[in-house]
Amino acid sequence: RGVAVPALVPFRPGGARPWRADPRLPGRGGSRRCGAVEARRAQWGIAPAAGLPGVVGPAGAAEGQHGRSVRARAEHWIRFGIDGWRLDVPEDIDDPAFWADFRRRVRAINPEAYLVGEIWRVSPEWVKGDRFDALMNYPLAEAILSFAGAGHLDEALLRAHHEYGPNVRPIDGPAFGARLTELMTAYEPKVVAVQLNLLDSHDTPRFHSLVRGDRAAYRLAVLLQATLPGAPCIYYGDEIGLEGGLDPDSRRSFPRDEATWDRELLAFVKAAVALRRDEAALRRGSFRISGAGGGALAFERTLGEERVVVALNAAEADVALDLDLPGAADCRLEPRPMPGIAAGPAQTVDPGGHARLAVAARSAAVFRLA
Repeated sequence: RGVAVPALVPFRPGGARPWRADPRLPGRGGSRRCGAVEARRAQWGIAPAAGLPGVVGPAGAAEGQHGRSVRARAEHWIRFGIDGWRLDVPEDIDDPAFWADFRRRVRAINPEAYLVGEIWRVSPEWVKGDRFDALMNYPLAEAILSFAGAGHLDEALLRAHHEYGPNVRPIDGPAFGARLTELMTAYEPKVVAVQLNLLDSHDTPRFHSLVRGDRAAYRLAVLLQATLPGAPCIYYGDEIGLEGGLDPDSRRSFPRDEATWDRELLAFVKAAVALRRDEAALRRGSFRISGAGGGALAFERTLGEERVVVALNAAEADVALDLDLPGAADCRLEPRPMPGIAAGPAQTVDPGGHARLAVAARSAAVFRLA
């Protein structure tokens, strides 16, 4: 009850489909099969007419037979009652009219349908109101991993991944704050508010493996998911500590044996979700960096009179973090308790709008300004 259900991987017919054995397609290692799913058209020299007519080509994708079929299925399931679509590899459709037409048809049935595209880089051109509402926010995932996982990253596993390898490097609090600001200002606020904020997916190694099982790194990361602008997306199993390397290992089945679950981690994830549910400022408020130094960062979310301050310390030592809180003179920072987090006592912001927070090593603190 109350759960929205988006879906769709429209251009993934699977390895068993007949087109992958089409003799017109180039082989791999002497085989007449198409090869790995991730192989791009250019890498394989696939002409528009070879196996996927009207879909993969320089123009006319929106009018191709498969394109019409995809639109018809999209309309059918929106009428059925699903709440949106996550669209796989949309860049592989070279015809810009395709996704515009897709959006028009879906929104004609459900004006509030959520359309999110699998784009791996910062790409504001895809979310101008004519194609998608949001993108899978892999750049944010990379930034969070670089900050929360600093000092605990599995460098070999990172190097083996085509996207995370070049983009994930340990960063400190000021660098993380600068990157967050870049990502928040790259898009219109209405887009930032609905970006699909994930840490990992079926296409990446799992977060727990990338940080070599460091639970503190995941707690920091999931708290960031819960408190930053956007739509948090938890990949199944992360909440109980499920690990996994490169695809297909990242797609392990969910462990049914509850004795293998990390219950403390699950309790923390539930608390982070509840925090976001209870604080409207975390869901709809503005975002501002309020302090950064060493391995620590603090930011605030503001919605009307509601203000929430989040401080995180990814370093191995405790830190005293100076905050700049305009308009909060003489207000009190009231801690929001969470399992596994020692926020410390309430304190008062000085007349100049400044406060100093003590944040424990590899931990965080959440406060309401009252």
